[in-house]
Amino acid sequence: MIKTINYIILAFALFAASIFASFQPINWFGFVISISVMVICIFIDKRIAKKRLESEDSNNLNLQAFLSEIILLKEKADFYHKNIEKTKISEIENVLSELFPDVENYRLSLTNEVNINNYSKIISVFAKAERKINRAVSATIDGYETESKKYFGEANEILSVCIDLIKKVQDNGR
Repeated sequence: MIKTINYIILAFALFAASIFASFQPINWFGFVISISVMVICIFIDKRIAKKRLESEDSNNLNLQAFLSEIILLKEKADFYHKNIEKTKISEIENVLSELFPDVENYRLSLTNEVNINNYSKIISVFAKAERKINRAVSATIDGYETESKKYFGEANEILSVCIDLIKKVQDNGR
């Protein structure tokens, strides 16, 4: 809630600064006050992000935890790839929805841990695998076992690449 209010104040200060800058002559007092409010809002936003990074919840959201979740997802994708004929649709939907890591929760802590460039590489590969799994689930629901098996296999391969990339980042550090 505080973050939302902070963004609203920041937007209003930006609007006010642009209005004061458009006056002829420039209203320097109003302009400087507006810029000061924006700086304070940015400072508050940085403090909120820092507190969130240092919180107990964030300490469990590291690269190793993300890797563990990806490995579990890969194992399930591999299982479904090999046993799609024997698996119930409801089981696939329920199990996979629980196994997908909540990327939004990991975003801040992982960018802090491995830098934004490495985070982007990891997440883009993971997103490809996620799309393949979603296609596989959709094909399973529609009754297309061959396509489902194909997409689970492709997701499994992409998740292997994602795991290798995470391990490479862990070995090399930031």
